[in-house]
Amino acid sequence: MWGLLSQMLHGIAANDIDVLVDLGRDGAFGPSEVLARQADVMVLVVRTTMPMIRDAVRRLEQLEEHCRRVRVVLIEEDYPDAYVVQELRKAAGVRVDLLGTLPLARREAEVFSKGVDMPRGFARSKLMLAAGSLAAGLKQELLQASPPGRPPMARAEVGRAR
Repeated sequence: MWGLLSQMLHGIAANDIDVLVDLGRDGAFGPSEVLARQADVMVLVVRTTMPMIRDAVRRLEQLEEHCRRVRVVLIEEDYPDAYVVQELRKAAGVRVDLLGTLPLARREAEVFSKGVDMPRGFARSKLMLAAGSLAAGLKQELLQASPPGRPPMARAEVGRAR
């Protein structure tokens, strides 16, 4: 099933349509691993809490083995970005390329996670401004990741923050 889905996503991407896949916490491994292996860019989303940082170390080590290009997005919660990136690099012993950061904005995030109505000023919120900046950075990564003559293929996001 996952191989067939991967082929379908490649077909969609070949028509110059970006494909984003949320693989959840463990989706980059096991049966759906084929999606992760074929992604142009894997994005690991990490909340800056100690348990999430420790989990990210293990995941980064695994992803480095399976994926062509791994980037990290931090959700600012307990620790500053620079500290988290330094800790990840030190503990994992792998490259940690920071794609960007998002503020911890639970109320605004519920628009996406729970489908609640947009709060007043949502479009100008810190979350949406940061998301726009992050989207621009991801687009740049995808353009760099695609070999000449081939449109970007399936993209995957792993490690959904909760």
